[in-house]
Amino acid sequence: MSTTPAHIQNDAAPNAITQLLLDKQSLAQRLGLSVRTLEGMVKSKALPAGVRVGRYLYWTAEVVSAWEQHQFGAQKAWRP
Repeated sequence: MSTTPAHIQNDAAPNAITQLLLDKQSLAQRLGLSVRTLEGMVKSKALPAGVRVGRYLYWTAEVVSAWEQHQFGAQKAWRP
């Protein structure tokens, strides 16, 4: 079962934009965090704020990937 709100889902004709958006629950799951921890990271500006659409917050998969690259850049660049 998808965590994307019903007003965003469109099984008949998936929209490329909605496929690239992560809601708060999906983002927390992707990062392996609780929603509460995610909210704390946004509040402390450790993670970019989501974009509000109605009563929901969304992050683009591109922004999340860029954040992950930034966070793990030193680790990925490490050579023994």
